[in-house]
Amino acid sequence: MDVGHWDNRIELMKKMAAASGRDLPLALASGMLSGLKLRSCAIRCFDCNHANACRQVLAKGERLEAAPDFCANKATFDVLPPLAALPDQTAQAGTAI
Repeated sequence: MDVGHWDNRIELMKKMAAASGRDLPLALASGMLSGLKLRSCAIRCFDCNHANACRQVLAKGERLEAAPDFCANKATFDVLPPLAALPDQTAQAGTAI
């Protein structure tokens, strides 16, 4: 396994989530995203063949309504609440997906 490739893909995953208005660390901390689901997202991103398209979208620096259709994690990102809708970390944890 190429660690540099893994790190690069994790960074792309985090940036795509943020660009589409999702905060993965906060979703995880609040219980809206399970650790197992986050690991699955990382693996999907690692295996994705659309990294160049992902980089091109992210290079524009625009806020997205949702992750692009080619994104391997679109389905997961789409069901996470937007940044403003996530509960405060001190609030009761929600149902993990």
